[in-house]
Amino acid sequence: MSTAVTTTSWWTDDLKGGMWPRSRLIWVVAFWTALLIIRPWEKMFPWMADLRFELAYSTLALIVLCFSGQFRILPSMQTTGLIVWLLALTLSSALAFDRSTSWEMLYTYLTVFAFYFTLVSAIHTPYQLLFIVACFVVSTGLFLAKSEVEYFFFGGQQSTMGVFRLQGDNGRYQHPNALSALAVMSLPFLLFLWKARGAFTQTWPRFWRKAFTRALVVFFAATVSSIILTNSRTGMVAFGGFVLLIALGNRKPSRVIASLAIGMVLLGAIWILMPESNRHRLETLWAPIEGNLGDESAVLSAEGRKLGFDLGMEMFRRFPATGVGLGNFVYYRKLYLDGGYLVAHDTYAAVLAETGLIGAAAFLFFIAGIFVNARRTNRLAKLVPDPMLDLLAGLAVACRQSVLLLMFLAISGDYQDFSLLYWIPAYCLLARSFATTIVRWLEAETRPDVALHNTSR
Repeated sequence: MSTAVTTTSWWTDDLKGGMWPRSRLIWVVAFWTALLIIRPWEKMFPWMADLRFELAYSTLALIVLCFSGQFRILPSMQTTGLIVWLLALTLSSALAFDRSTSWEMLYTYLTVFAFYFTLVSAIHTPYQLLFIVACFVVSTGLFLAKSEVEYFFFGGQQSTMGVFRLQGDNGRYQHPNALSALAVMSLPFLLFLWKARGAFTQTWPRFWRKAFTRALVVFFAATVSSIILTNSRTGMVAFGGFVLLIALGNRKPSRVIASLAIGMVLLGAIWILMPESNRHRLETLWAPIEGNLGDESAVLSAEGRKLGFDLGMEMFRRFPATGVGLGNFVYYRKLYLDGGYLVAHDTYAAVLAETGLIGAAAFLFFIAGIFVNARRTNRLAKLVPDPMLDLLAGLAVACRQSVLLLMFLAISGDYQDFSLLYWIPAYCLLARSFATTIVRWLEAETRPDVALHNTSR
């Protein structure tokens, strides 16, 4: 059987009607993805909270995974980093000042880690991987659109910092900054699907191909408008960073210049169309407006973040090895420092304060694994020309861009808010794994003596 037939079969044989995966486990993961973003039991269907729907569903998903016989762990630096990070969190929880808070937060982490391993185990073809990425983008787009409907028609807004701010309609993304972070981190995957839509939907019926393209346009509009409406200065700057990453991602200088020009035009248009209150909010980053309530609140917010960072460093100084305990920043601050009750609003300070050097080292090792996998996927795509390899390399680039944006957003956010941090590595690891398999197929057909050598570099 030729390699072309093998890769084509790998893409299409698992589909029903040209687009729907037959694997039941894939649908379990797709629904789980939507649940983790939309979380309907918190606002839409509160009766589901009494049933502990999230726990029940995740338990059911793990049972299905175990009985399916598909559970697997793909060895990599990233997987090792994730396990080491989990062990560091467990150690920090065991030595915490308030263990009840730590164990509750550790349970949340275990749920997210379980989702990571379910993703890795359930997805067995590149098409399934892109399908789950599409489920993430669609779920995020629908969630943002629903939040905007709540904002404009049902008073779903938060009045802080002297302005009205869009908020999510669930606990995880209710804060405007958390909602803005979700929107920004989804942008690289939205752009990836736009570029890959032809290959991804090649076997789809015509109606669904057109509908998917139109949906991506609508979701992009919802994402950008959501970032603006949250009035999150960090989110707005991160959006500018996304435009910069896209421009610098081009290999030719002429394309970099052209992309920068287009990006500047886009940002300029957004600035002109942006409501005046939103412009004033962003202007507080560089031009204080005397007597403006939003400006005064912005100054207080900046001072609060600086104080949070200083307090985090003080906790780290006192407990450099394991920190004060997972989720114990507020507890320790209130009892042993200034009596305050606010979180650090700085991921780096929070990680050092709560998990110490052990946790920080494990966290950085885990993050580094994502970049290593993205780099390896791109190197594999350069070994031999193949459209599917280019597709996987594009997804790896999206993963890397999203993590870079997250690292910026982490300056003014808390690492507990970034559950996406544990989905992106699964996408990136699977992209590298599939790319390795394809290169082995291609080189086994043309140069069997070097196939294994090249894919292991």
